[in-house]
Amino acid sequence: MICRSCPGRARCRDVPTAATAIVMECPRCAGDGCAECDEGRIELVGCPLDLIDGPTEQALRAADLAEHGSWPLAGGWLDQTESCLAAVRVVQAERRNWEARMIEAK
Repeated sequence: MICRSCPGRARCRDVPTAATAIVMECPRCAGDGCAECDEGRIELVGCPLDLIDGPTEQALRAADLAEHGSWPLAGGWLDQTESCLAAVRVVQAERRNWEARMIEAK
C-alpha cells in the first residue's frame, strides 16, 4: 500500500489533494521523463486505490494472501491456475523492485 495506515477503498483518512499530492517516480519511465509524467515524476491526487482496476486489485490481493500461505484454490501452489501464479510473481517482483528503490533512496 502507498498509505501505511490505509483502511481500504472509500475510507481514506487523508486523501491527497493538489496541495498535499503524493509525488513519486514515474513507473513508466523510471524517472527518465516521458509523455505520461512531469520530468520523471507523477503526482497522485485522491485515493491511490481509485487508480487500480479490478484485475490489478485481485492480483495484489492474491499476492498478499500467497505471502501468508493462503491461495485462492484449495491446496498449495501446484493447485493454482497459471494466471494466478503469474500475477503473484509479477506483484512480488514489483514489490522487491520498489523496496530496493526505497532503500537506495535513504
